[in-house]
Amino acid sequence: MSSQQQQQDDQQITTNNKTNTNVTTATTTSTSETIETIVEDEKETTRKQQIWFHEISEKLQLLSLSNDLLKEKNLNLLQQQDQTELKLESYKQELDSKNTLRGLCKIKEGLRVRDANIDSLTIQLEIATNRVGMLSESLRDLGDRTNIFDRDESFNISSASKQLLDYQKILAYQKIKSVEEKYGTIKNINLGLQKTIQELSLENEKYKYSLEALKNQNR
Repeated sequence: MSSQQQQQDDQQITTNNKTNTNVTTATTTSTSETIETIVEDEKETTRKQQIWFHEISEKLQLLSLSNDLLKEKNLNLLQQQDQTELKLESYKQELDSKNTLRGLCKIKEGLRVRDANIDSLTIQLEIATNRVGMLSESLRDLGDRTNIFDRDESFNISSASKQLLDYQKILAYQKIKSVEEKYGTIKNINLGLQKTIQELSLENEKYKYSLEALKNQNR
């Protein structure tokens, strides 16, 4: 009976040892699998981080290139704006210069015409005065024998005055006509220059709008 009990105890110990061995083996296997899983997860995480880093690097490089292009465009727009402003200033100065020159020429021409009119009127007055003097002298020589010469004197004086008045009217009409023609020419030139300035102003506004848009993009 004691021998049988001993055998049973030995068998129980053997069974317990096998069970413990299996448990230990299972635990070791589970731990190994867990470690492998952790290692694989870390590798996957590292791989994803490398991919993300690569993508971020590419995007940063593209962003840097875009910024360089925007800076270059901004510089070009600023240069174009400066050139446009210089053109506008040049056109304004040219217009002011032409207007001043035209004004001086107009004044000079007016003075020349006035002097010519004065000279012509002086000659006409001298002629009329001489004729009146000659008629008066003839009348003094003839005396009071007839009134015809008085009528002739009155007639000649009136005729000279009428001729002088007609000549003044002709000169005034020619002067007005000349001024109107010159004014029309100046007006056409000014309209052309104003149109050019308006076009340049519109172009300058476009450049400013593009520049503001690019500045907003850079922000």
